[in-house]
Amino acid sequence: MSTPWQPAGLSEVFAEAQRNAEPDAWAYYQAMAGDPMAPAATDTERAAWDRYLLRPRYLRGLPDIDTAITFRNSTGAGAGTEITLPTPVFVAPTAAHGLVHPDGEVATHRGAGDALYIYSNSATRTPAEVGAAAAGPWWAQQYLLTDRGRSRQFLDEVREAGAGAIVLTCDFGGRIGWSRFRSVVQSRLVTDSGAYPDLGWHRMSRQVEQALAPDDIAWVADNSGLPVWAKGLLHPGDARNAVAAGAAGVMVSNHGRRQLDGVMAAVDALPAVLDTVGADVPVLVDGGVRSGADVVRALALGAAAVGIGRPALWGLAARGADGVRAVLDLLTDEFATALASSGAATAAQLTRDLLVPAPSPLPTPLPAPLRGH
Repeated sequence: MSTPWQPAGLSEVFAEAQRNAEPDAWAYYQAMAGDPMAPAATDTERAAWDRYLLRPRYLRGLPDIDTAITFRNSTGAGAGTEITLPTPVFVAPTAAHGLVHPDGEVATHRGAGDALYIYSNSATRTPAEVGAAAAGPWWAQQYLLTDRGRSRQFLDEVREAGAGAIVLTCDFGGRIGWSRFRSVVQSRLVTDSGAYPDLGWHRMSRQVEQALAPDDIAWVADNSGLPVWAKGLLHPGDARNAVAAGAAGVMVSNHGRRQLDGVMAAVDALPAVLDTVGADVPVLVDGGVRSGADVVRALALGAAAVGIGRPALWGLAARGADGVRAVLDLLTDEFATALASSGAATAAQLTRDLLVPAPSPLPTPLPAPLRGH
């Protein structure tokens, strides 16, 4: 039996993924709104997470560390159903895994193991294929289409394949909302659509509903019979409306900064959303998570779990299912270390008093005048 890959850090995974991926596929994964070729490393998401400094507690008789988390669907189908996961790190929905690995989303799901995996509506493998590969829990993300019959068909397929919930993406405005990389970078790529094989990737994207409204949450719930999570919400008013419309929970996300140039960081939106929906509504967050300390930050603010997008793709591009598993293991191990070092034994013991805002940087002093002037 081969020894599992144990990269020293995400930078090692990133470097191997970049070496393995085709340039256009890599550009697509890394692109953001604004300049489509701007590297994700220059994103401001990191600065947002780093504004939350950890203030650990000690002398509390720390018992054994447990990385497992538990939360409940708040409303709709399965209301009150308890969800327990061995790690708070889950694989967020991202498109077209087949661009970097022949098994695509099947390999990603296998790599996720017993962590939560969210299948993308823009996947390259079918729901049935992904469901058959299931090693752990999985949900299905949906872009609601203008052709509701096609959307209903997708819901039937993912439910029959074993998906446990639907994640309705709310922050994609169809072609009107396309950022430039979708017309520049995506146009260079050829890939199949696992969700809509007869439509193809590009035709499916052009049919995304632009006029999404709260009533659509109930429509998805009624036609799927599954809990529906509202994804892509940053404004607390939108989160409140989604829950009132029957959402089982909310996923705070800025779509990897791929929709709107200048959008706020998801972690900065998280506290207001949590305070608005209340403690009984589970809130997930993704966007820029790169360490176990980030996971501690998110859970201390009140998030139920934390999603990764690009890092999971890096793992897939680097070493397939083994690479995805390595990324999840790395972040979970870092989370366990950060948890213990913060003075907590479980995620439930992480509270906001363990965080303090980073001090504002001192102003840069003006250069001293040249001698003789």
